[in-house]
Amino acid sequence: LAPSDEISSCDALLRSDVYRVMLAVFAALALLGNVSSLLYRVVSKVASNSGFAVFVTHLCVSDLLMGVYLATIGVADRLYLGTYLWQDTTWKVSTACQVAGFLSLLSSEVSAFLICLITLDRFLVLRFPFSQLHFHPRSAHVACAVLWCVGLSLAAVPLLPATQHWHYYSQTGICIPLP
Repeated sequence: LAPSDEISSCDALLRSDVYRVMLAVFAALALLGNVSSLLYRVVSKVASNSGFAVFVTHLCVSDLLMGVYLATIGVADRLYLGTYLWQDTTWKVSTACQVAGFLSLLSSEVSAFLICLITLDRFLVLRFPFSQLHFHPRSAHVACAVLWCVGLSLAAVPLLPATQHWHYYSQTGICIPLP
């Protein structure tokens, strides 16, 4: 009898069919919704003259990465279904799990930062409607570039050779860092 956790069992990465269905639904919605929104924004150039539009476009990309993470976990669950007990350690230390954890943390951090920037942008627009104190497309792109660099740095630190002993992304079968 192996110790169990809240998500996995000896047979499967996701112990319940309810988890599998919900993961598939959320992955599909994240992928399709964000790809659709991104294509719509790029093709129609909807309100591209504002900082807000730039932030929302970057938010689409960030949330799309979360969809990729969810799909990766779903594929791993299918791949190891019935033999997860024997593949647990192999999966957790695999490059696929490390990349999935990286994508999850990157997406989460960048999304949170972008929502803060969107909130700041909306505050400035509402509080100072006739001022030049707004995010314009150029300043919004610069702010987003900084956010992506910070997010990439935060998510990449656990992958550096000096921090490999942390096993940051291999603590759980779903490749996210949980204490």
